[in-house]
Parts: sequence; C-alpha cells; structure tokens
Amino acid sequence: MDLSSTVKAKNTIKGITTTFKFLEIYCSEKKVRLNFEEISQNFFERFRKYAFDDKKIGDNYFAKIVSSLKAFMSWAHDFNYHSNLAYKKFKATERETEVIYLTIEELFRLYRFQFTSRKLSHVRDFYCFGCFTGLRFSDLVGLTSAHIQGDYIIKTIQKTQALDSKIPLSLHAKEILAKYEDTVYETLPKISHQKFNDYIKECCRLAGIDTLVMKVRFSGSKRTEVAFPKWQLITSHTARKTFVTNSLILGMKEMVIRNITGHKKEENFRRYVKIADNLKREEMVSTWSKILL
Repeated sequence: MDLSSTVKAKNTIKGITTTFKFLEIYCSEKKVRLNFEEISQNFFERFRKYAFDDKKIGDNYFAKIVSSLKAFMSWAHDFNYHSNLAYKKFKATERETEVIYLTIEELFRLYRFQFTSRKLSHVRDFYCFGCFTGLRFSDLVGLTSAHIQGDYIIKTIQKTQALDSKIPLSLHAKEILAKYEDTVYETLPKISHQKFNDYIKECCRLAGIDTLVMKVRFSGSKRTEVAFPKWQLITSHTARKTFVTNSLILGMKEMVIRNITGHKKEENFRRYVKIADNLKREEMVSTWSKILL
C-alpha cells in the first residue's frame, strides 16, 4: 500500500502504521506467521479474542484496525497479490462516543482567563482560535499570513485536500490574530501536538473547567463507565467539536457549518445536531417552567 504523504494524509498513514504494528505484536506474541491466504474467518475470531481479552482494547480502536486491514486486503486483491475474499466478511462495530466540547460559558471563561504563563496564554489562544474557526490542528499549525485575506482564511485543508476553503473570521478570531500580527509568530504561536494536548489540559484546569463528564467504553462485551473532570478530556480535537456544537446552538445553519468544516459523513455531523437540539429543548423547558399559572 502506498504510504507516501502525497497520496494519504498524515493521520491516515498513522492509522495504517498502527494497524500493522498491532498485527506484528499479535504475530510475535501468538507465535504465528501470516500471509494473504491465512487472513480467514478463523484468523479473525482469534484476532478479535486477542484484541479484547489479551489487550483489552476498546471497540472503536478495534474497528479502526479492522477497517485498515480490510482496506489493505482490498488494495492487495486489486493488484492481484491474492485471491482471498474472506476479509470482506470481517465486521467490527464502532460505537458512538461522547462529544467532548466546551460550552459557550466555558469557552469564554478560558478565552478571558488571565494566565501568568506566556506559554499557557499562547496555547489558549491557539486552542480558542480553533474553537472560533473550526480548523483542525494540522491546518492551524500550517496557517500563515498569506492565508489571511480580509475577513477570511483561504487555504487548502490538509485532511480533505479541499482547495481554497473559505473560512470566515469572527470578531474573536480577529482579536487573537491581532495579538500576534507584529510578532515573530506572524499568525499563531506554534507548538508540537503532544505538548499542546498536555498544556491545554493545564489551561482548562486553571480556568476551572471541571464539570464531571461520564465516559462509557466497551471492549467486546465488557462495559466500563468512568467520570472525569472535563479539563482532563480536552485535546486539540475538541476545539473543532466546540465550534460545530456551539455554532448549531447559536442558530447557524447546518449547511453553512458543513461548508466551513468540510464534514462529509452525515452520521458524524448528526451527533452535533442531536446535542444542540437536546440543549435547546432543555432550555425551552427550563424557561417556560419558570412561568407560574
């Protein structure tokens, strides 16, 4: 399979690499050798048992591994490396997970918080800019002054390769850019992904974003439920989720949001719509309940 960056986005390559590493560990620990013809239903049953019983990985992680494996087998079949079609029957359920995002109140508490550390202030600005634009971490890192054109960001989106995507700049996004306009950063301070995810948690902890969030996970038939303070769950990915969810709550049209974010899969976007609808319903019930007849 061609893993070159010119063909596949960085995260796709990472997913494929992760799958092959997991398979290598499986072969090493179980002392087996795999070839194309041995990727059978019996193999799949043993592999699934190993993943859940031995490694105790979650359903969604396993589903991604199976998806990558099937994609590779399909590619190899197309190029006549094998004639084995057993892989087409492999099924792994991907369960819907919680959408972690900052509420409007939490977002602006973070946005206005006065950090004594310049490093944390930079990380907060980077994160909030993602919350105000819906851009992924990879696109924020690659942002330059050339992409800022008037009231818009115009750039090619890395994951989808959508050319000249046009993202409107809100008042708050412009405020963040103005902070760095005449500095060495030019647009936004840059930081590695791993350090960013560590520091943004610290930012949210200091800002008091500590509402308990219940996370439910499945590993085969085993279900676990654990409560976390929200700051522990904040990563670069939650910025984009914050943008989408709050944009819906504030009344932005779905078509406009999807045009900005480039969401392709309907089922992924409907999760945000469901959250927004539920919050609006709760707000309506709460408001009308205050009226005494």
